[in-house]
Amino acid sequence: AAVDPKPPMLVETEDYGFQWRMVIEIDGPFMQNYDLRNFPVDVQNLTVKIASGRGDRGTNAMRFVPTRWHQYELVHQHVDDVMAETKLLNGKAVFIDTDPDYSSAMRSYSQFWVELKVQRIALPYLFRVLFFLEIISFVTLWGYRIEKGEQGSFTNRLNHSATMLLVTTTFLFIVNNYLPLVTYLTILDKCGILYFLFIFLVLVGEVITTY
Repeated sequence: AAVDPKPPMLVETEDYGFQWRMVIEIDGPFMQNYDLRNFPVDVQNLTVKIASGRGDRGTNAMRFVPTRWHQYELVHQHVDDVMAETKLLNGKAVFIDTDPDYSSAMRSYSQFWVELKVQRIALPYLFRVLFFLEIISFVTLWGYRIEKGEQGSFTNRLNHSATMLLVTTTFLFIVNNYLPLVTYLTILDKCGILYFLFIFLVLVGEVITTY
């Protein structure tokens, strides 16, 4: 933490009595668990909690309070640099006092919360993944243009659809290496599975209609 060059000031206020007024800049990594079930159209709530560490009793009590002039002001800098794939929707600062019933010392502690809501920019994923899967699916349907009854038509249809199925499998295998490794299926994973099943069903349909 880097303290502002200006020294802290002891100020008397009507609402909170005497208080120390200072500006502190906190710079460091903050851990946040992401829920990626809706990836790549997911919206994440990022929360940073700063606790005073002292209770609300005694001479050493410490409590975070907003200033009169900047009560609801939230300053965020370089959010786009840190999370290049997301955009900031909104943010807010919250001053709260914890419930003393949840404290072993039966004390209430002052906390300052910064809540940011960010949304992932999904357009690049739509072009890089879904657009090419759509093209592969469209090309797969071109196998129905091969006329029935011609010599080798069944073999040509089967080879065409099987090739598209292998192309889709290879494409999804490569794409998965650049996607988040999670233990559940995301929306993008489900779309890839649907495109794979579609091409497989086209292959099965061509076999059935040929006979």
